[in-house]
Amino acid sequence: MHQQEVEYFAFLLFCGKKDRELLMGQRRMTFGEFERLVYLTEFLGFDAYSFKLWNQYAQEFERELQEVQSREMDGEENGVLVSEFFREREEDRQQKWIEEFFGNVPDKRGRQQLGEILEELHPGIAL
Repeated sequence: MHQQEVEYFAFLLFCGKKDRELLMGQRRMTFGEFERLVYLTEFLGFDAYSFKLWNQYAQEFERELQEVQSREMDGEENGVLVSEFFREREEDRQQKWIEEFFGNVPDKRGRQQLGEILEELHPGIAL
């Protein structure tokens, strides 16, 4: 089994019902869901699977990805205050994603295992 497959199945174990349906192709993925799932896979250290998600959906969301890149470049040109505002807003959004993902883990044992992984990768993280 390839690393991507191992990480895919491990990530699926932690996913709530909706995320499993998205990743298994049973539900159409939006760009926002794509952003969230890529962030979470990277945050949890599933880099090979994150790379697979990028390859699988990047072409579908090419326009949205270009818009995000353009906004980031505009923020850099408009100065530190704008960049700082967007960075803080993004951090809040990412913290929300982590909390929601953790809350949707289907069982107690999975939440415990995910908590251990998070503590190892990101000591002191608040859930």
